[in-house]
Amino acid sequence: MAGGRPRTVSPPPEECIELGEEMVKWVSENSPTHLSEWYSIEKFIPWKMWNAMCELPEFLPYYEKALNIIARNARDGTLDKSIAQRFLSLYHRDLKQQEREEKAYESSLRQKEIAQASDQEKAKADAIIEQLNVAQEMFLKKQ
Repeated sequence: MAGGRPRTVSPPPEECIELGEEMVKWVSENSPTHLSEWYSIEKFIPWKMWNAMCELPEFLPYYEKALNIIARNARDGTLDKSIAQRFLSLYHRDLKQQEREEKAYESSLRQKEIAQASDQEKAKADAIIEQLNVAQEMFLKKQ
């Protein structure tokens, strides 16, 4: 049975600060389209470890700064417009949040429209059934 301290997913705080500084410098010099170019290709950091690092207080300011540098490159024309447009919500968390809220609102409107349409279709079907019942009663009375 193995003993000792359990393995952690993230590097120690000092290493996170060094990595953060290195990342910001690399992003400034290389104008990447996505941070995965740095963490997966340059540093060979697994995705699970990367996600954990991005939440650490020691690393988070560097992460946000790097995202904002990439976002600035997307806005100022350093990145091709087609790439920039695709990635802007990734770099701007507030834009991403707004887009999610808009999609949720649009989805709720569609659901209401579907429910309303279903109610209207049900009312039409009920009216047709009622007409058939009346016609059947009239037919039976004539016989």
